[in-house]
Amino acid sequence: MAEWVVCHWTSDAGPTGLPRDLWNMLQRAHYHHPPKYTVAHTNIGPASVEYCARVLILARAYVGSRPLEFTGYGSYLHRAINDAAYIAMAHMLHLHVELATQYPYHPARPLGEEVHLYLSAEREPNHVLRNLAEYVRSSDRYHRVIGLELRQARGRIAHLEHLIEPYVRMGQIPRIELHALPANPVPRSAAPTRATRMTAAKYRGLFKPVQSESSRSAQRRRVIAPAPTRRSTADEEDYESSVPTSPEDGDLQELTQE
Repeated sequence: MAEWVVCHWTSDAGPTGLPRDLWNMLQRAHYHHPPKYTVAHTNIGPASVEYCARVLILARAYVGSRPLEFTGYGSYLHRAINDAAYIAMAHMLHLHVELATQYPYHPARPLGEEVHLYLSAEREPNHVLRNLAEYVRSSDRYHRVIGLELRQARGRIAHLEHLIEPYVRMGQIPRIELHALPANPVPRSAAPTRATRMTAAKYRGLFKPVQSESSRSAQRRRVIAPAPTRRSTADEEDYESSVPTSPEDGDLQELTQE
């Protein structure tokens, strides 16, 4: 069982993107405290890290109101925070009817469900809003599919990392960090990202070529330049006597013949 370690905590509306949109939505629903985000990380592979963000929405000043908590995941910190904020927005739209007039075509999700609900835009008189509603629905479904494929791909990468870890320890394969922990875990839009850069020579050096029948036949078909032929001693003497070593020698030979 992987151990989760808390690496970041924020209680303001500082992060841009979906966390800012969630705070604006909560203010329209008469929430007076900004959401709080707790982010933890764990190693799912020797060089891969998974982030888990939990957003806590404090209760309103109404009777019966209770705090709510939602969870999102991601391959890096900012993505996990945005995923948690997006899930919280869908749940809050389903809980508070007063938000339906301000966010009519935003996807909603009941508590405990994984499927989003959409308001039909067939009777929308404004064609701009109707097209926007269709786009939001398609983008939401696309986002869910991409998220599932990304988690499956990261799971396969983590499994592959466990398989090649013995070869990395022996030095046969260099260690490459994928989504490693940054020095400053606070998400900043202008912060530079660290990437592993490899030259073509280094990439080819990771794997040794395997000689197969096809490669051997290809080598036999390779055009080889003919080797230079060796002249006999008599040929070399005739060649040297007929070819002058310099223009002056040629002129001297012509004068001698005359």
